Amino acid sequence: MNFLDHLIQYVVPAVIGGALTWWATSKNDGTQREDVYANHMPEIWSRLDKITQERDDLKVQVESLQDQVSKQSTTIKNQSRVIDELTQSVNELKISINRNKEEIENGKVK
Repeated sequence: MNFLDHLIQYVVPAVIGGALTWWATSKNDGTQREDVYANHMPEIWSRLDKITQERDDLKVQVESLQDQVSKQSTTIKNQSRVIDELTQSVNELKISINRNKEEIENGKVK
């Protein structure tokens, strides 16, 4: 009986006290967190708005750069086509010059 009396007298109140202390601390902690969130909410919303605006600005810049890249690609394609045509013309001119040169040389030999 002596052990049971000590158990009831010391251990049970300590367990109950510990449980109540834990519960009160956790409840108070939650309340403090809510207060912190409530106090900083305008600042958080302001930062979120700023970040959202920056993202939107970057999106517009990306679209503009994509348009520029598309225009540059079209210009490069057109210039490549012109270069190909000029290269073909130069090759045809070389062939014509070589033929004329051969005709001239053959004409002189005769």
